[in-house]
Amino acid sequence: MTYVVVGQSVSAIRYLEKIRAADPGAELVCVAFDAHGAAFPERFADWLARKISRRDVVYHNEKFYQDLNIQLIREKKLNRINVGRKTLFFDDKSRLQADVIFIAESDKRLFPEVKGVTRQGVFSLQTYAEVDQLSAMINRIDTIVVESRTLTGVMLAQTLAAQDKEVIFCLPSDRIRPDCFNEAVSNTILTLLEHGGVRVIRQTRVQEILGEQDVKAVRLNIGKVIAAEVVVFPEALPDLRFCSGSGLELKERIVTDALCRTSVEQVFALDAVAEHFRQDLWMFHPKGCRAVQEERLDAALAGHPEGDLAGRWPDTIILNLGGREISLCGTLAGDAVESYTKTSDEGILEKCLVLKDGVLCGAMLMNRAEVVPDLAHWIQGQKSVDPQIHPLFSDCQHYAPEIGPEQVQAEPAVLEAEESGGKGTDIPSPQKQDPSGPVDK
Repeated sequence: MTYVVVGQSVSAIRYLEKIRAADPGAELVCVAFDAHGAAFPERFADWLARKISRRDVVYHNEKFYQDLNIQLIREKKLNRINVGRKTLFFDDKSRLQADVIFIAESDKRLFPEVKGVTRQGVFSLQTYAEVDQLSAMINRIDTIVVESRTLTGVMLAQTLAAQDKEVIFCLPSDRIRPDCFNEAVSNTILTLLEHGGVRVIRQTRVQEILGEQDVKAVRLNIGKVIAAEVVVFPEALPDLRFCSGSGLELKERIVTDALCRTSVEQVFALDAVAEHFRQDLWMFHPKGCRAVQEERLDAALAGHPEGDLAGRWPDTIILNLGGREISLCGTLAGDAVESYTKTSDEGILEKCLVLKDGVLCGAMLMNRAEVVPDLAHWIQGQKSVDPQIHPLFSDCQHYAPEIGPEQVQAEPAVLEAEESGGKGTDIPSPQKQDPSGPVDK
């Protein structure tokens, strides 16, 4: 059997290790897009912040691939894939036949349709090569513009600002992840980001990137022009043109079922090229997400049906922002939800609990990590709760449900509710809470 991985994905290379252990005679091939090995995207921010070295970002060195007898194809460019014939075609007219294909990465990113996006200094910072390039020029940079609406973008902006750079965060909507977070939670995240020195401009996007070969400035859709040397689009999509006409079902990413299977038998899509990819979860829970994906690949290769899920995605995100630890569980937005909130003396939201029809569906807590496992369990199990008697609600202000066309339909982007337990009121009580106009350049 010949197993071929397209791209340098840690998840895919780890799975090749598993295949090698089970089948010493299997032919393992990795079609690489860069000279380096598979890298950990979740470590890129620490690399930029100089907290870790280049060596800590790469999964394994060259000897690892030699010891496992994994053939690396680096010297030629992949042109296209015919998944029906399980054949990969390269720019030198050669081809590679496979029995099983794992598509795990693309060689390029699709940036927004913005004039000037091809200038040097425009990044997604999703690949090793891009981060390496930015790291080499970081000392010559004064201003960076980040356009994002995700927590990944928020944390990246905080990391860049900590390098003594002016960072301008353009938020295309009115809040971070409107499908997940209500206005109060989004405002808290953005306020803490601003406390860290990042300039936030809401409902704004990059309209044009100015310069000759290099980035010199950006023009925003509100008409403002800001001098900058770097523009970052953390949500840039994978460029899947090498899959065009392949027979795969494509949307923004490759369409898969819950077990990573594509529309073609024995062809799988992983990580950021797969439709099930959710960037914030992968960046904050890389180990858990890789473990779940590996279990699902096991189930798929064993011929299990789609409903036979082998693992769950992590259901909680914990981030350190502005010197505070924020725990986010479930979904904190949607129609006809009730919110219970507590605000600190500084005017910062410390707690937000969201119920729908008496069931806890989402929670945000600040500096309260000790109660997060219980909260995640209640949300995952769709547990009922009486806010009149439960101590976690005792210091909160209540906001009645609001229903209207402006409400965003919630999608559980933090919690994927693939399985649910029975409803009940057997909720353990948590522990008591401890007291606790920039000018353009």
